[in-house]
Amino acid sequence: MDVSRIHLYVICGGVVLSGSMLGVLKELKSWVKVSRRSSDHVSVDTLVSALHHRITFAMLLICCALLTSRQYFGDPILCIQDSSDDDAAIPNNVLNTYCFVTSSYTVVGPTGETWQGQGDAQRRHAYYQWMPFVLFLQSLLFASPHAAWCNWEGGLVRGSLMGLKDEVHGPNRDKLRTLARYFAARLHTFHIWAAGFYVCQLLNLLNVVINMFFTDKLLGGNFYEYGLQLRQYDLQTLERSPTDVVFPKLTKCLFRKYGPSGTIQIHDALCVMALNVVNEKIFMVLWYWFALLALVSGLALLWRLLILGLLVCASAHSHSFMSVLAQRALGTPVTLDPVYLSPVTQRLDCGDWLFLQLLGANMGTRVYREFMEQLVQAMEQAKQSDLQPLWNS
Repeated sequence: MDVSRIHLYVICGGVVLSGSMLGVLKELKSWVKVSRRSSDHVSVDTLVSALHHRITFAMLLICCALLTSRQYFGDPILCIQDSSDDDAAIPNNVLNTYCFVTSSYTVVGPTGETWQGQGDAQRRHAYYQWMPFVLFLQSLLFASPHAAWCNWEGGLVRGSLMGLKDEVHGPNRDKLRTLARYFAARLHTFHIWAAGFYVCQLLNLLNVVINMFFTDKLLGGNFYEYGLQLRQYDLQTLERSPTDVVFPKLTKCLFRKYGPSGTIQIHDALCVMALNVVNEKIFMVLWYWFALLALVSGLALLWRLLILGLLVCASAHSHSFMSVLAQRALGTPVTLDPVYLSPVTQRLDCGDWLFLQLLGANMGTRVYREFMEQLVQAMEQAKQSDLQPLWNS
């Protein structure tokens, strides 16, 4: 067996793969463009949601394209056999295809546990066949909650803004007054609309947890602690790297065929998994990213619950401190007096708060300030005239 050739593949495999990556990235650059948001863009999501449906979605798609280019349009596996008998040798392309399709394996060394089977324990590695499909499916899953929320939202925020973004003059001031009256009249009617938002925020967190669980099953239960094991690994020791356990570079493959007399001949092959040079780095990044995303998503949900509790307290008590906290939660301009805003902050529920927050996020500071002033006046007028909500009229 040509051992020097094996070492050459192991050393140069990452370099060759890096060259193919550069080619793929050049191709991706032609169709993946980061477009600037137009002046009339209306945002109906949060920063945490953008981490899911923008950053994670793009990251998984790029990883999928990289693996696909190498796995299905390159040489994902290179197997070497004993060349002492050239007549009985298996063609290299046949051997490579066979070992890739049937999956190769590694021999598990002594671990302190008793192996009850015959011979050495074996660990099969078939995950690489599914990697591009799994990454593509995961990218769709991370984009799904935002797509569902956009469909559920139905353009309510965009339609309510009516072009009110950064300037208030002439006709826009009348539109702002109309919007304030509309909001005051529709108070407490956004429950179901807002429920879709909170459900999608919860789906973001569940999506990360489910994807971590699914990835762990795909990698044979080695993903949950993968990042922690990498942090604890010391390059100075002679211990085996965690990456070599999960993503081995050298694997074994047995090719069985019938000989001239009908007996089964076993051809032992050593396979170089150059693709695992990329896999180990992709899933190292994904482990840290998923962990960070789960933490941020969990904190975002806790923040939403805290805001809801704050709004309940502000509506039940007229204390100025509660009004100040509610004002900051809504993102209202600090120049407005909290006592002046108390007719607003004391009457909002979770649906009203979400709608008002999304309006403020898409308005300039001056526009939002004037809108809040108009809203206070509209609510005072509604209270004085005993204006009933639309659904009771």
